Amino acid sequence: MSPTPREILDALPDGVLVVEGDAVVWANAAFRALVGGEVAGLPLAGLLEPGAPTRLQRDLTLRRQGARLSATLRLRLRTLSGGLVPVDVSVRGTEGERRLLCARDATGSARAEELAGRLAQLVSEGQAAMDLDALLDASEPVFRALDWRTLLYEVTPEGLRTVRRLGFPEGASSPLRRYAEAFATDAAPVPLESLTLVRQAVLEGRPLFLDELPSRLRDAGPVTRAFARALEASGLTRGAWVPIRSADRWSHVLVVLAPDLTEHDFVAVQLFAAQIASAVRLAGLGAALVRRERLAALGEMAAVLAHEVRNPLGVVFNVAVGLGRMVAGDPDALRCLGTINEEAERLKLVVSELLDFARPAVPEVRAVPLAPEVEAAASAASGDGSVASKRVDFQAILPEDLPPVEADPVLLRRCLRAMLLNAWQHVPDGGRIRVEASERGDYVLVRLINDGPPIPPEVAPHLFEPFFTTKPSGSGLGLAAVRRVLEDLGGQVELESAKRGVSFALWLRRAEADA
Repeated sequence: MSPTPREILDALPDGVLVVEGDAVVWANAAFRALVGGEVAGLPLAGLLEPGAPTRLQRDLTLRRQGARLSATLRLRLRTLSGGLVPVDVSVRGTEGERRLLCARDATGSARAEELAGRLAQLVSEGQAAMDLDALLDASEPVFRALDWRTLLYEVTPEGLRTVRRLGFPEGASSPLRRYAEAFATDAAPVPLESLTLVRQAVLEGRPLFLDELPSRLRDAGPVTRAFARALEASGLTRGAWVPIRSADRWSHVLVVLAPDLTEHDFVAVQLFAAQIASAVRLAGLGAALVRRERLAALGEMAAVLAHEVRNPLGVVFNVAVGLGRMVAGDPDALRCLGTINEEAERLKLVVSELLDFARPAVPEVRAVPLAPEVEAAASAASGDGSVASKRVDFQAILPEDLPPVEADPVLLRRCLRAMLLNAWQHVPDGGRIRVEASERGDYVLVRLINDGPPIPPEVAPHLFEPFFTTKPSGSGLGLAAVRRVLEDLGGQVELESAKRGVSFALWLRRAEADA
């Protein structure tokens, strides 16, 4: 026997209401569950919040007149216990005075809209645009009210570091909280490969939205399996992983976990991630401005110091020449004078570096083929007196169709020579140095890789700072000058994460095709 129309409607997951005139004739099981009981015979107005009947009637009138409106109308139902439930209402059929209304529970949508509204309010108040910590502090009550567990990771060359946890109840202990605390801010960075979904979001460069999380993650690695057990024990079955881009790389990942995360919520989470990206970029701009001001001050100091040293240094050279004539027959005296000349030459080189750093040349930018500059820089670096006796296997792997770069050829060659000389000094005798290049959108990426010992973690953050050096006889200006020149050319240089050896990345602007 075929089911009756009412039996079919009663089996639907959305609420269905049959209204005749102003009275409810019948409601299916889903609608009765929404309001908490039987509603047949009640006036429709009594089931809607004040003003809603007028809005519903106006919507119906406009639709009859052919107006193009949204498929649904957001209203709030009164429950029999006096509460309010947001619903999306649509009219499915009319027959005389009888209408069939469908009502879908919009609690999840409303919650996401509330979150988006709260986040928009934070932005309008200027908190999100100024400071990441202020944005996270102001967002904490929102996430806690929604009962969402949120983690913000920073992606560093050493691995993942937890920046902040949001929405975790104060003082409460749970498997998920204990799991999250294992990756606390002051803990050692966690390898990216250990957190499967975070790694997937970063590698694919797109947000992930997943449900049935515990069952999906049981076959993953040990760290992810522990995460799955914590989710299951906490009743969290849905999650979003949103990578955040800043400074041309995926710098952070936002993770949101909840028992009932919806696709509407997923949109709100991405909005929040965009605000985090904005705050991170602004912080980076602020740090860059401070660094530029500091470099300018150091440049002025270097110029004064170089000027003060250069004149006495000229006197030292002249006196050494005169003394050389006077003691021409004394081998011991000549050896001493040779030492004076060597040290004076070294000091002269430091003065030249100081002046280059203090008063960098104005770039004369044009389209420059990269291969000849790499070849010339490698020849100059390998012939330097400090490394001339060292055996090094050097390779330059540059595609034939590699586009030229926008650069000053003199400054570019100087930067490449400094980087390659640094590599030659770093590798052991018989070591290897490799230069690779590839086109990356508006840039050409040049990688300089050597198999010397890895850079210690405590040294890496200071490599490009002026006057920082780990060498017994160095000015500490080489890499600082490279960074300054490349930034003036619209590029940048950075130390890359490498499992073995050392890898530097130089980003150079690709020249236009007609340049």
